[in-house]
Amino acid sequence: MRKNLTAVYALISTACASWQTQQLKPASGVVEEAGAEGEHSVRVELKSGTRYEIYGARVVGDSIIGRTTPAAKPESERIAVATSDVKSVSRHKLSTPRTVLAVLAIMLGVSLLFGG
Repeated sequence: MRKNLTAVYALISTACASWQTQQLKPASGVVEEAGAEGEHSVRVELKSGTRYEIYGARVVGDSIIGRTTPAAKPESERIAVATSDVKSVSRHKLSTPRTVLAVLAIMLGVSLLFGG
């Protein structure tokens, strides 16, 4: 029983948010908006295939600048990539359809477990 509940929790806990890829456009503000609160991260994929997760990302001139880890961590280092080398930028956002589905799955699971 405990294993079943753990499996259900693991599946549902990842359902509410997802990485949503957006093409980087010079004036789109995608990175600036995602990093507005400072500790949010964005995934940046370069044309070479290299991927970075950048915290507190912002566009400055022709570069995306941020940190390799949240600022609270002592090993946090500055990172900068040229926007001309960027293939795509992904933001971690709430997925409403997945959230609704997760809530329905939880309700169904609870009713099946407790015979309601």
